[in-house]
Amino acid sequence: MEKSELYFSYAMWLVIFLCVKFLFDYISKKTSNLGKLLAGTILPTWFLLAVIWFIKDLSYNNVMPDFIFKLADTLPQILFIGGITFIYKYRKFKNKFKAQ
Repeated sequence: MEKSELYFSYAMWLVIFLCVKFLFDYISKKTSNLGKLLAGTILPTWFLLAVIWFIKDLSYNNVMPDFIFKLADTLPQILFIGGITFIYKYRKFKNKFKAQ
């Protein structure tokens, strides 16, 4: 693995973290339903990450990758990094919600 690929993966972790954080903050102002919060943060982040990986592979490798495979490739990152971020934000949100 080249260093540029490693740095790109780290940058994607940052994108996942920031996207989940900002989407959670935005959606939690409208609803406190766990299902809506989860779907509204994880699914758009997953789609965005797959699009970024698709564009990267298309531009660097000059091949037409299959988008469905990019969705499958990015799912573990979303579930791990995005899931940890979501759980942290949700617990913090619920504790703040209980205090009021």
